[in-house]
Amino acid sequence: MSQDCNVRFMDNLKIDGNYTVTNEDASYPLTNAISDIRSELFKTSTTSTRITIDLGFPDSIRAFTLFAPLGSALGITKEATIKFQADNLADWASPEVDVTLTMTSDDRLVYFTDINYRYVSIYIDDPTNPDGVISFADIFLGDYTTTTIRNVAPGFSWTQNDSTKVSKSLDGTPYFSERTKYDSLSGFSYALIDEDDRQVIQNLYNRNGISNWMPIAIDPGNYITSNFDELTRLARFSKSLGIKHVSKTRFTMKFSIEEVV
Repeated sequence: MSQDCNVRFMDNLKIDGNYTVTNEDASYPLTNAISDIRSELFKTSTTSTRITIDLGFPDSIRAFTLFAPLGSALGITKEATIKFQADNLADWASPEVDVTLTMTSDDRLVYFTDINYRYVSIYIDDPTNPDGVISFADIFLGDYTTTTIRNVAPGFSWTQNDSTKVSKSLDGTPYFSERTKYDSLSGFSYALIDEDDRQVIQNLYNRNGISNWMPIAIDPGNYITSNFDELTRLARFSKSLGIKHVSKTRFTMKFSIEEVV
């Protein structure tokens, strides 16, 4: 199966302290969007911003994502101009990479690429934004881990969870304490995975366990859904990684993921 449809685990974030942000609201800095708390927001003070990351040297970038808080929409309208740009000089008049992105989901933006530059810049101009500012909860820019030969087998389960508490009064009137809805996807299986790919997934799990979350794209090749945004989630491994030896250097591996709140 072609690599372009294999699951992508975006666990190699390349945004550290070496970046600049225009029109940043000091009460909602970009550090909120790269923290380990999903509900923290980055906000601007106007309807435009440029986020420029200095990687220090030409480095590989293969994925860029933005996510809203779970259950909310991005603070960016679909009419916004969003540019993904890159160059070895921080000059954005005519950069070598200049791609205009289109939002196809309300709560996330997912873009895959394969570039190698020192500077990467995200420009957002959203003059009709009703909030008067731009906001989002999570940003990822970096590389991903994936398998080379084998994708997951068909037949996984997709559960949309609603843990809202329901109680009833003496006369039977229902009352609801609403909780944030989240998705869990289980029963993923790599069938007869080879030694190299087994090590890739096993090392990924050893780095992250069940506590670290990351953007995970189940369907980047649009083989399952018409829009790969639909099956890209901020998620974590929800169970221990299952490994079964089949023969010689062949294994089966099973895992499940759960969206983070």
